[in-house]
Amino acid sequence: MAAASHGAKLDAAVLGGADTVAANDAASGARGVAAAAARAAMIALTALTLYGAGALEFLERRLIEMRFPLATSTPTDDLLIVTIDRESIDAIGVWPWPRRLHAIALDRLTAAGATTVLFDVDFSARTDEENDVALARALARAQPAAGLAVFTEIAADGAVDVGPPEAMLSVARPAVATMAPEADGRLWRAAPRQYWRDAPTPSLFDFLAPGDLDERPFWIDYGVDPGGLAVLPFVAVASGAFDPEAVRGRRVLIGATALELGDLAPTPRFGQLPGPVVQALAAQSVLLDRRLRRAHPAIAAALAFAAAGVAGVAARQRRAGRTALIFVATAGGLFALAVAAQRLSPTLLDIAPALTAASIGLFLDLTARAARLDLRLMASTLALSRVRALMAQVADSLTEGVVVIAPGAGVTAMNPAASAMFGGVDDAPGPAPGPGPGPGRRPEHALAWPRLRSPEALEAALDVAVRAGRRRVICLRPNGRRFFAEIAVTRLEGQDATQWVVVVRDVTSVVAAERVARRRERKLIDLTIRAEAATRAKTEFVATMSHELRTPLNAIIGCNSMMCEEAFGPLGAETYKTMATEARNSGARLLRVLTHVLDYANADLDKLDIEPRPVNLNALLAEAVARQDARAERAGVVMETELPGLPTVAMVDPIAIDKAFGNILGNAIRFSSAGGVVRVALRTLEGRRVEIVVSDQGVGMEPDFLKRCCEPFEQAVRSATRGYEGAGLGLTVAKAFVERHGGTLDIASAPGEGAVVTIRLSQ
Repeated sequence: MAAASHGAKLDAAVLGGADTVAANDAASGARGVAAAAARAAMIALTALTLYGAGALEFLERRLIEMRFPLATSTPTDDLLIVTIDRESIDAIGVWPWPRRLHAIALDRLTAAGATTVLFDVDFSARTDEENDVALARALARAQPAAGLAVFTEIAADGAVDVGPPEAMLSVARPAVATMAPEADGRLWRAAPRQYWRDAPTPSLFDFLAPGDLDERPFWIDYGVDPGGLAVLPFVAVASGAFDPEAVRGRRVLIGATALELGDLAPTPRFGQLPGPVVQALAAQSVLLDRRLRRAHPAIAAALAFAAAGVAGVAARQRRAGRTALIFVATAGGLFALAVAAQRLSPTLLDIAPALTAASIGLFLDLTARAARLDLRLMASTLALSRVRALMAQVADSLTEGVVVIAPGAGVTAMNPAASAMFGGVDDAPGPAPGPGPGPGRRPEHALAWPRLRSPEALEAALDVAVRAGRRRVICLRPNGRRFFAEIAVTRLEGQDATQWVVVVRDVTSVVAAERVARRRERKLIDLTIRAEAATRAKTEFVATMSHELRTPLNAIIGCNSMMCEEAFGPLGAETYKTMATEARNSGARLLRVLTHVLDYANADLDKLDIEPRPVNLNALLAEAVARQDARAERAGVVMETELPGLPTVAMVDPIAIDKAFGNILGNAIRFSSAGGVVRVALRTLEGRRVEIVVSDQGVGMEPDFLKRCCEPFEQAVRSATRGYEGAGLGLTVAKAFVERHGGTLDIASAPGEGAVVTIRLSQ
């Protein structure tokens, strides 16, 4: 019970610790989120403060100007500009024109069906009375469709309102043509109503396109293409050379577009535009319901807070590239949102605060990353210094010598092991009297090669050693004694110069041991050659003796055969016949043994030649079995064959295969008991191969003997009184013949279960 209670307390403690860790992680995460939110709020407030102070207005207007080409509109056909252009000035030939020409143009435009005709021409200067009267009468005839431009000029003593003579103003409606540029000198906004001579007066564009009662200034939509405005040269109107249908039902604005007349106004997107064109764009903004207005500042504030939040998320990314990608995506999204708002409605979305907030967040993140990078760089530099100090200690503690060589300067550094090899360190510059290569000394004095005594030759040899890897050289000790060294050279390419680092290891003892080993190796090789020669001589002797013994044995066997067969008549007593038969059988056995010995000797000397040719294996095996029938009958063994009905042809040497098969078949009969069965089978395998299987029901083989049964002179029973004849070469010779054909010989056997010998050959 106590143990269980203790285990429960331990589990509770572990679980409690895990809960504590989880709680700490949650608290840490909450603090991180709160800190990120506070940071985003500070960034957004900073951007909005700049926005409220007007510091971002230039950026905002640049963004608005960039959006104009992406939110375009096609102007309506309700407005026509009659241009006082270079063509008209050249055609009429004088400037300023007589005002009766304007009267003629006005009469013809109203006669053609123009709904409104407005002159954007300064008629404040007085001319001759006849021309003024002509224009005033034309204006009176065109009422209420005619209007005249009036102006408010800025002088040193204040604003001055100027306009046409009273005779004209009394019969025409005034329209203020003055448009005030912004701080950047460009015309951004237009006011529908202005005060002229202390009275509210419609602006010129408002005269052309009267809007609703909303008199607030609006932003001109420079997304309207001025190239789509309908124009007609003044000279065509004055001369009557125009199509009235081009004027009918349209509002007409007459104004100067020739550059030399100077009526030009700087605008966003298009640069300098003639004043009448700017007035027409303002009128088109009204006609197309594209009077642009800035969105409420609350929307800009919301976007700024959102962008600051996204910047906070980007700052938590591990990779600066991903942070920059998020910033680019945020900026692109804000710009696309502003373009969409401007295309779908006459709304200018202020995105400069949001972009500023995102930029501040990106800047702070990159600054923090740079600071962290500086810290990591300082830590890396410190760690590198420690590593260099450690490597210096390692170099000093190495048993191999380390020598640094500079071109033309000799040895510049070396470790204690190198000093011990070459005789210590000499701090004095210049060549040393001894062979040791201390700092400032020439390293070629430490080599035992006269051809490398020049600095140029040594430096060339060092470059070769760099490519060759490790190599051995002979060096000199301070006392002039030579020693063997193994060197490895590395070339260091520095900013100032090239150096070689040479690692030197004294291998004198290794060279001595290698020499002893080579002497022993030569001695072993000599002994091996002698042993092989003795073995070859023995084998050749056996082969020679076997050949010499075969000749007389053939004669003995032949004579005995003739006696046994009574070739020349009866011998007489039966005893002589029995003895002759025994002599013949003994000679035959001896001949088989000698034949095996001779075949083995030829195989051992690699003189076992074969002559493959197409052979009918069915016939070859049948003949071999027939030759063994008498022997099998004497042993009481039954012979069975399983041969294909069709001839099986293979490329073999018939004599060699007959010997191999005869040896295997003889062994099967020899080791079978009376009443046993020896089976011979011939089969065809896939891949143009044949299989000869000889199985018996004899005594079988022990596992250890099965592994070595094909080795020469191996016999199942080794004793002088063994019951089985033979020299132990039958399977050895059979395997040699089969393998000479590129085939295999496999044996499977177990004690008391007989043996199965399988020969596989290619056809």
